[in-house]
Amino acid sequence: MQKPAGLIRLDAVPASAPRYARTFTEYVLGPHASVRVRLDAAGLEPGDLAGLALSNSGFGWIGVERSAAGYTLAQFDERTGVTTRIPLVTPRVWLRTDCDVTNGTGRFSHSADGARYADIGSPHLLGDDPTTFQSIRCSLFACHVGSGAGGGHADFDAFLVTWPQEGSGSRPIGEAGLTRPPGLSSRGRRPRGR
Repeated sequence: MQKPAGLIRLDAVPASAPRYARTFTEYVLGPHASVRVRLDAAGLEPGDLAGLALSNSGFGWIGVERSAAGYTLAQFDERTGVTTRIPLVTPRVWLRTDCDVTNGTGRFSHSADGARYADIGSPHLLGDDPTTFQSIRCSLFACHVGSGAGGGHADFDAFLVTWPQEGSGSRPIGEAGLTRPPGLSSRGRRPRGR
């Protein structure tokens, strides 16, 4: 199946956990940043998982899991080992993380319409010492963590980054809908294995 123009499609290849999945990574500068992505997980197969991860030191993510029973929204924090799950009625969802480099935390939330967001899980620690890093590593990922070879895919549209302190200074870059304040460079990376 051919992907729609303008989307980032990641194949859900086998991986033991999202940390080892195929990713599209963007480094986002602080001190405060909000990252939003629209995920269409309809192409996932049972055992597949796709979403948005923060991976500076500890690894945390929010994403959609598909099982034989349907779709579930999940949020995981590697430091605590806790996964929070809620059922989804549709595989299409907005995912967001609000990051504060000063306090070293990121908060995950989700939305059905891209306007009203609900928090999920506990705040994620970006690193042990927030004074030692200046950027936040945000990744889109897809993987197959179940038995078998997988074979599904996830389509991401609108990878949007905003800086609250910059007001309306954001502007779009690239076909994926990336945004950044004027004067900052983008350092997106190609998906591994491509």
